[in-house]
Amino acid sequence: MEQVLDKQALDMLVFSNLNKVPYGENIKEYFMNEFRKSPLDWDQFFKEGSWTELDESARAERESIIDGALVNFDLKRATLDL
Repeated sequence: MEQVLDKQALDMLVFSNLNKVPYGENIKEYFMNEFRKSPLDWDQFFKEGSWTELDESARAERESIIDGALVNFDLKRATLDL
């Protein structure tokens, strides 16, 4: 099962929760830690499959996709903080 991220939904989550990220903390790391605490809650950002149904390789792929999408937010913050 291919992991397809609903990027718009993830963007909305990040933008609406940026105020929770402590100043100076890496945005990507903050949200990756949130993902790792409760990956099942992040099922809403994927078109198919529940975390509980995924095998290890699909879980790793999902984590990698989220990690890659979140990198952009930290780059935007670095640009804005300059």
